[in-house]
Amino acid sequence: MSASFFGQLRAQSLGSELAPDLNPIEHLWFVLKKRLYRRHFRNADELFQAIQEEWMPIPPDTILGLVESIPRRMRAVIKAKGYATKY
Repeated sequence: MSASFFGQLRAQSLGSELAPDLNPIEHLWFVLKKRLYRRHFRNADELFQAIQEEWMPIPPDTILGLVESIPRRMRAVIKAKGYATKY
């Protein structure tokens, strides 16, 4: 990444309202929620167990892809001048 890219980034106001666009964990939570969607839980312990069961099989490539998408997400937020992006 170039120094001008980071200069542009610093020039932008990146408040908490942009966190979902820039934070790959939000997208990872979405993946996990999809895996849990059709399951039913009677209590918090069952939910916790299911989360552990569904978390482990998430392919490392999924996580790597999300991390590698951060520069692309940052460019999209800058281009949108802080407004919503496709992410």
